[in-house]
Amino acid sequence: MEQITLLINRTDISPYSQVAIHSREEEMLQPHILASQLVDVKGALGNALYTDLVANRLEAKYVTLLEGGTYVNDDGYTISFQGLKSVIACFTYARYMLSKNAVDTPFGMVSKTSEYSEKADAGIITSIASAKRNEGSAYLQECIQFIKDNIDDYPLFENGCYRKPTSKFIHKLTPASKF
Repeated sequence: MEQITLLINRTDISPYSQVAIHSREEEMLQPHILASQLVDVKGALGNALYTDLVANRLEAKYVTLLEGGTYVNDDGYTISFQGLKSVIACFTYARYMLSKNAVDTPFGMVSKTSEYSEKADAGIITSIASAKRNEGSAYLQECIQFIKDNIDDYPLFENGCYRKPTSKFIHKLTPASKF
């Protein structure tokens, strides 16, 4: 069976979200990290680029894509982007928030309670998770733009069948070619 590679860990999440210190926190985050990678990131990049990224994550082009940074686009502007680690961190936290207050036990799902705290309202938790997903989506769009602006380095990119135009092609519709 193939080894699962997680592209981030708890430390990578901390700049974007507060994760409580708990002896099992890293273990509890792992399924959410994996889901964020396989659903959100893989879905946006396409299977081929995602698989190559995981297999070759130490190559300079993938380190840049994961970590983020700055680059100069075709118009000569310096553009900054956060990188895929921020995307995975935000999507992971959103997933984690929605599952944190319930624990699966041999006796069924139970809700955590304590005499010193009050459980957060489900609406507040959903709102926080939604805001974090929106943040992750914004970072993802920055990464997609970085890939498009550097498509020669990422030829496996499949998002929307994107191909960098090599020349301009203008097709004038005539009455016979409209339909």
